[in-house]
Amino acid sequence: MPNTQHITPRNGDVLVLVGTMKGAFVFHSSERGEWQMGGPYFPGSAVYAIGYDGRAGRRRLWAGAHSMHWGALLHSSDDFGHNWTNPESATVKFPEGTGAALTQIWQVIPGRDFEPDLMYAGVEPAALFVSRDAGETWSLDENLWNHPQRERWVPGGGGLCLHTILPDPTEAKRIRIAVSTAGMYVTEDGGASWRPSNYGVRADFLPEKNPEFGQCVHKVAQSRTRPERMFLQNHWGLYRSDDRGEKWVVPLYTGRKAARLSHARCGRELGCDDERIAAEGCVRNRAARCARGRFARAGRRLLRHAQRKTLRVER
Repeated sequence: MPNTQHITPRNGDVLVLVGTMKGAFVFHSSERGEWQMGGPYFPGSAVYAIGYDGRAGRRRLWAGAHSMHWGALLHSSDDFGHNWTNPESATVKFPEGTGAALTQIWQVIPGRDFEPDLMYAGVEPAALFVSRDAGETWSLDENLWNHPQRERWVPGGGGLCLHTILPDPTEAKRIRIAVSTAGMYVTEDGGASWRPSNYGVRADFLPEKNPEFGQCVHKVAQSRTRPERMFLQNHWGLYRSDDRGEKWVVPLYTGRKAARLSHARCGRELGCDDERIAAEGCVRNRAARCARGRFARAGRRLLRHAQRKTLRVER
């Protein structure tokens, strides 16, 4: 077993959270020059989701680890990885009667700052879970689960997964989610109803190239400083929306150029003033590739991109 290292970030430090196929890592730095690494946590388990909740005085890490033996479990740590909860049974699980079983936890995120106990989790098979008690208990959003278009959603290469959750920063009842392969959906009534939001996004693998839904979206991100601006990446390029995802312009970059486009260049070339757009997807993709090598190699590669997925410890 690998030797697990621990870190103790200070107030104001920058955190980089990394999930890989071989466990989770946490990096911290005060000036982004020299970095210290904590981990690997959950060695031998795939960690598809890792997040941080700094609301209401918490300093809590969340990790969705998948074990070949125990399945997918959601763990938390209040001391930056020194100790993790180890639930005896899954807290994120499908209700009896759905006929579904949890495969992976693809995303776990806190709600908005004015909702200190609200959290969201996106899972495979594609579903949204909500917690209203800071992650103690979770419930399935049954309106999305029972959506009439769901029976025509099909798995992508990574499975039928809900991998993106974007609570609108100003509209409390508006949330956007993305599913591979179903596309983006939006609720404007707190989850009571959902509709597709993919106008302009092509699906060249389907007979209908511009469908209402069914696009294989890989990741969607929203600018923190200009929330009307969003970016969506799929097989055919990088799309942009200037109306919160209602309409998408044709690919700005395609193929390998879109895959290589750095976030700093996104900020300069696409006119976005938030250079951290799509950071989580970038780090996750790089981590998945690095996980095939050694832990040290993964750390070196990811640190080159440390500014792309960052959180700052609250003072």
